[in-house]
Amino acid sequence: MYSISAPCGHVTRVSGVSGTSDSYTTLPNAFSGVYATLATSLVSTVLASGTPYLPSGVLLNVNYPAVDNGCTAPKLVLTRQTSANLLGTDVQICSYTDKRLPTESTVLDSAGCWASVTVLTASKVDASAALQEQVYKKLNTVLTCYTQA
Repeated sequence: MYSISAPCGHVTRVSGVSGTSDSYTTLPNAFSGVYATLATSLVSTVLASGTPYLPSGVLLNVNYPAVDNGCTAPKLVLTRQTSANLLGTDVQICSYTDKRLPTESTVLDSAGCWASVTVLTASKVDASAALQEQVYKKLNTVLTCYTQA
C-alpha cells in the first residue's frame, strides 16, 4: 500500500492504543468512535488544504494516545519517528532548542493528552525539513507545540 499510494500523496496511517486489535466485523467498540472522530478531523483538515493533499512520496504516521483515561481530544504535535536525523535539522517551528522535532515516543510517553503526527517518506523514514514544512503549512491550524509536562 505504501509503495503504490505514497507517490501519489494519499497515504495516512493512524493508530491508537486503547482497547485490543479487533476485526472490523466486531466494531463498534468502546474506543472505535473516538478514534474514528479524531482521524476524520485530521483527514478533513488535509482535504480542506487542497491538492496536492500531501507532497509526492510522503505519508503521515499518526499515533493517538489511550482514550480510556479521558484523553478524547489530544493535542496534535508534529514529530519525527526516530531521534537520529541524517538529513540535518527538521522544519523550524516552535523554537525547539535542538532544532529537531520531538520524537513520537517522547510525545506519546509523556504526561498530558498528546498525539504524534510524523511526516515519512514512502520508504518509511523521516522526511526532510523541506517536506516537513510543506505538510506543516497544510496542518498548522490543528498542530500545537509540544511542551514537556
